[in-house]
Amino acid sequence: MPNLIRNVPIVPKSSNFVLRTIYTILMILGFILVLWLGHFYVAILILLINFGIFKEILTLKRDYERENNIPYFFLINWYFFGTAVFFFYGKLFSSKLQTIVNNSTLLSLIFRYHNFISFALWVSGFLMFTLLLKKGYYRYQFRIFGWTHISLLLIVA
Repeated sequence: MPNLIRNVPIVPKSSNFVLRTIYTILMILGFILVLWLGHFYVAILILLINFGIFKEILTLKRDYERENNIPYFFLINWYFFGTAVFFFYGKLFSSKLQTIVNNSTLLSLIFRYHNFISFALWVSGFLMFTLLLKKGYYRYQFRIFGWTHISLLLIVA
């Protein structure tokens, strides 16, 4: 019996199962390949997964109509994501990459003052957020600001 409610073609369950099985096998093989490549590539994979999760969470709470009236608001969320990644992963990488850090004066300065740089980045992001507050949108902006920080704590930390 044809599907009269919607004009969606009925896909046989067997082809859907085969397609899902093929993609499952490809993802498992890709994961094994990343594990085989080593620690650096696993860290990159975790960072990409964090990126994807954060993007999905922001999409859940996003109101495109309101954000069109607030310039650079969506960009500030990604700025805080970058700051959180720098803060949480910076300490981890500084201890693991001591030989590389010691050979480069710039990296040694960055990792020596890592906490101060992270704090300065967060404060500058907070200042940008406050400068972009727009009358009539305060509730929405603060709700997304809080949602962003709770998401960052859960995802990145």
